[in-house]
Amino acid sequence: MKQLICIITIVAGLLSFRAGAQEQIHLFPDRTFCVSGDTVWFNAVISGNGTDNTNNIVHVQLDDLGNNHITKVSVASDKNSASGYLLVPDSLSTGVYALKAFSNIQKKNPSSVFFTHLLVVYNRFDENISEFYIPEINLPEKKSDAGISITATPHSGKSKTVEVDVTMEKALCSEALEMIVTARLFDPFADQFSAEIKSGFTPSMQDVFMPVRENNGVLISGRIVQNQTEIPVKNTPVFLSISDTLPYFDYCVSDDLGRFYFYVRNAVGKGDIVIQEVSKQARENKIELLGNYIETEKIPTTHQILTLAQNTFASDLVKAAYFSRIYKGYRSLPADSFLIKKEFQYPFYGPPTSTFDPGLFIDLPNFQEISREILHGVQYREKKGEVSIRLLNKGNRSIFNNEPLKLLDGIPIFDPKLLSKLNTQTIEKVDAVYFKRFFGDISFDGVLAVYSKNPTLGWVESVPELNIFKYTFIQPVLTPTLHNQPSESNSIPDFRTVFYRERRTDLADPINFRFERSDIKGDVLIEVIAVCKDKRIVKTWKVIHLD
Repeated sequence: MKQLICIITIVAGLLSFRAGAQEQIHLFPDRTFCVSGDTVWFNAVISGNGTDNTNNIVHVQLDDLGNNHITKVSVASDKNSASGYLLVPDSLSTGVYALKAFSNIQKKNPSSVFFTHLLVVYNRFDENISEFYIPEINLPEKKSDAGISITATPHSGKSKTVEVDVTMEKALCSEALEMIVTARLFDPFADQFSAEIKSGFTPSMQDVFMPVRENNGVLISGRIVQNQTEIPVKNTPVFLSISDTLPYFDYCVSDDLGRFYFYVRNAVGKGDIVIQEVSKQARENKIELLGNYIETEKIPTTHQILTLAQNTFASDLVKAAYFSRIYKGYRSLPADSFLIKKEFQYPFYGPPTSTFDPGLFIDLPNFQEISREILHGVQYREKKGEVSIRLLNKGNRSIFNNEPLKLLDGIPIFDPKLLSKLNTQTIEKVDAVYFKRFFGDISFDGVLAVYSKNPTLGWVESVPELNIFKYTFIQPVLTPTLHNQPSESNSIPDFRTVFYRERRTDLADPINFRFERSDIKGDVLIEVIAVCKDKRIVKTWKVIHLD
């Protein structure tokens, strides 16, 4: 097997970006504050990559001001525009946090620029929020750009309806590609940090993640080190497998720093991946995954006491979150679902020579009996406690000298004993390939793939060479249905903090809309963001003071 990293074979297609272009990502979250456990929805715009048709993965991470990573999501863009959501951990402490967006290809350029949005989080169990550590930097002044005007008219009486008209100047209207409109509560504390903060890499950052353009896929990075010494294990083969009806398989070789890389396309949601080192020393080493984050300059902080108005708003917000849980419960989003698109009709090992259905035969108690009675061309032998499997080589009508690639529910196994106790009641089907198979630089003396009726990966934990990880791939597309929808019943209190959120691409007609305020008292902020053809960002905002 040659010393290479499997991802290199596709890098040529992934690095198709304009030489010298400074890719930048502007992030537009739907709020500047939230209560722990809330969902923050966002839009993102990619500029500077030289094309409007490149699908690219946008990573959005939540850090504290000391650059400690908390959580991250990855979303797919379409024509340089992306949207998604981030679940704020329910246990996150009260404080100011940083939302950062980046694409993996930005790591190639040490002068890359990143934009940070600050997010104030109020922990829902804090009864009295009176102080914060806030950024001690000169924040950009938030001001409205010319070209957009906002007119807001609240209905009279007890009505909570607000009518809004947005007018764009003719020159801007012809240049604008899309518009993002938001109406939400105004936070007298958090909204003083609402401007974008520009930053670069930390000087000490060591980029351990291969900087390639992720096109509708994510790059998985990890490393192998010795258990006792933490010394990197280099030049060793590594397998990655995903169990499925059509199992996924890939391999690479660790580099001089023990790192390995896998590029997985068309995987959506959170799923189990199995990674194994293929060497005699595998039990002496350990495998760890490396998170794909950016490290930007730390933001210094200073202490601030809240004013009475700020303290009152924070208390009202926490109380509203408490009562909202009582009246409406907690709505969980489908973050743990998993789907990987099937690009081919057959598994990675190609069409099987034969497929056997043990359910069509009499009950057989173990795999030895199954191979003897059903699996013609499969030679299963037990001798002195050891098990060996050989397949018929139909290429020259003989028996292969070496063991085949053995798969149990799509996971490569090297100990045939893992198949010994399987019987006709537990096996769904068996695929057998009676020819030599090639996958990249490696070859197999046939393939024996066993699929169980109730596939689980619980058995993986009992095999020391196998490492199972729960990995988050591209976020599923989900519409923020919580926006623009007031309470269905007048008897149920309405505790929304974001009243309206919409992304528009049809800007030919005048823009007017209405929204319903919630039962939380406070001023309302309306923000309009226009994204131009040259990726220039035009922002306008207006605060409506209501009784």
